[in-house]
Amino acid sequence: MEEKAFRIKSISSSSWIEFGELRKWDDDIYFRFAARFDHFSGVVGSSTLFAGSPAGAFLEASASWRSWESDKVWQALDGELSIRIVGDVLGGRYVEIVMVAGNEKLQGSISLDAEALESAANGLRDLFDQITELAQ
Repeated sequence: MEEKAFRIKSISSSSWIEFGELRKWDDDIYFRFAARFDHFSGVVGSSTLFAGSPAGAFLEASASWRSWESDKVWQALDGELSIRIVGDVLGGRYVEIVMVAGNEKLQGSISLDAEALESAANGLRDLFDQITELAQ
């Protein structure tokens, strides 16, 4: 089976985040999450166990682009990965990432505009849906 990954690039820097190496186990999907920010990078393993797909937060944020009311959050059950999509009064959207492995913590963010957020939402939905369909 061909490895699929989906990378989301910041519109304001060389930073990016990436979801890859998806594996289905029972009703859950395990995946590798990688992030590269301007001055540091990291990788952590995570899953959809009890948290659902992280695509949900991106889809919610994309759907409410014009009428932003609150941050959109996805967090892994064990806290190894947290994704928060926040907005500012000028229409900027930022994906804040917190990765935890043992006693180490990596934090960073990327900026997205409406088009990039919609593309990220659709790409992640397709990636996670595809692994579910392949496992059936």
